[in-house]
Amino acid sequence: MTPYQTFYDLFLNKIVEDAEFFQYNNVPANEAQALAMVKCDIYLQEAFAELTSRCKPDVDFDNRNDTEKVLNIDTTHKENELIAYLMYEKYFEKDMTKLKRLQQYYVGNELNYFSPANERKTFVEMFKYLQDKNTQRIKEYESRDRITGAYKGLEYSC
Repeated sequence: MTPYQTFYDLFLNKIVEDAEFFQYNNVPANEAQALAMVKCDIYLQEAFAELTSRCKPDVDFDNRNDTEKVLNIDTTHKENELIAYLMYEKYFEKDMTKLKRLQQYYVGNELNYFSPANERKTFVEMFKYLQDKNTQRIKEYESRDRITGAYKGLEYSC
């Protein structure tokens, strides 16, 4: 069994510099931590769904106990990292949505005042890079045996 905390820790290490994720206005630190864990859980559920929609894993990521916050399978380090990167993608997807709303709400010089074009362009490129990298990670994961890491062979017999 793999506890959800395994994925949370890997994901949180990727966003450790983002103080906004952990801070909320007028909320005590312990409540802010609980809210951050709720966000982690949402990103984890989205990552499971994303992985199973983009490939057919050798294990069932739906075989889990959300109440106990554990997967009922033993995942590999590669699977843990892959899920954490998908959580990271979902995390940035939220900001991508905010950026699109800004572009629709503000026009011309107003948008440049709130979010300079170069920063928007850099963020969009970074998000696209992350998506492409995750696609590569998924293809690599799907093409290898999850335990040995050996490439899966093709079955030619009919």
